[in-house]
Amino acid sequence: MDRWALVVAPGLSTRFLSVQMSATPSGLFQPVPPLVRLEVREGKNVISRAVSASYGFQEATGFVQLALADSGEVKPSTVTLMIDPEPKGKSVEIVLFDAATDWKLTRLSSFPVSMVGF
Repeated sequence: MDRWALVVAPGLSTRFLSVQMSATPSGLFQPVPPLVRLEVREGKNVISRAVSASYGFQEATGFVQLALADSGEVKPSTVTLMIDPEPKGKSVEIVLFDAATDWKLTRLSSFPVSMVGF
């Protein structure tokens, strides 16, 4: 899988964030969809925990086992992340990892934060 995509509403404004992930394979062989981990990071600190996914969610680890669609592409999966602790800065990074290898598959950097304290 070479072309990963993360789709998310603009800006982090609540303690929950939904991110849709998908991938388009490149190459001659049928890809094997990976087990993935999605994180929100502020600097080097992980400030999120996956709480659900549209399919393939492993509650014990928070990982998501992706699957292939009939087209050979990875079926999109939407993951809901709970943000804790609340970010202190104005931006965070959303990172998708291969859970088996810790290889960074893709990321969204400088994702804006606009949370209002209660």
